[in-house]
Amino acid sequence: MHPNIRRKPKLLVFDYDYILWPFSFDKDVAKFISRENDGSIVDNDGKELKCYEQVPEILENLTKEGFKIAIASEIKEVLQANELIRLLEWDKFITYRQPGLSIPLVRLFWFRNEKGIHFDDMIFFYAKPFDASEIISFCLGLTVILVENGLNNDLIENALEKFGYPDDDDDDDEDEDKDEDEPNR
Repeated sequence: MHPNIRRKPKLLVFDYDYILWPFSFDKDVAKFISRENDGSIVDNDGKELKCYEQVPEILENLTKEGFKIAIASEIKEVLQANELIRLLEWDKFITYRQPGLSIPLVRLFWFRNEKGIHFDDMIFFYAKPFDASEIISFCLGLTVILVENGLNNDLIENALEKFGYPDDDDDDDEDEDKDEDEPNR
């Protein structure tokens, strides 16, 4: 899926809200979450909780390709968010979860300090442009991808290319030079 990246990030870090799902967990979800008989997931007000359409496939594919996935989110209802992750059956995809009351910046430092993953080996997917510049200035080398309309395959491809600096153009130039100098066989 990603044959053109030169180097692979050691960790892909996602915030929850407006990246994995189209709502703010703390503002839009009522206290208790459950799975209905029809398989849908609802809160105790009966609101159905859905993720962005491509997210399950993305998480599965990234895991199959050997990427480590983490969550770094400023969220008050940590237990409920974890329950939603469990009900969505995403536990198997997520290596590290660091949601909580402190800002994502603190969690990014946790990944660096506790897990030994340097900022220049991470991609952080984030939906708050007003915080992104602060995160970039404190986490030198971190690749930050602003997400506007939820996670999708194109966004992942572009993020990996931005991180990995693909060099398809250089390879194409070398191949063209070879073709001009050598006869076809």
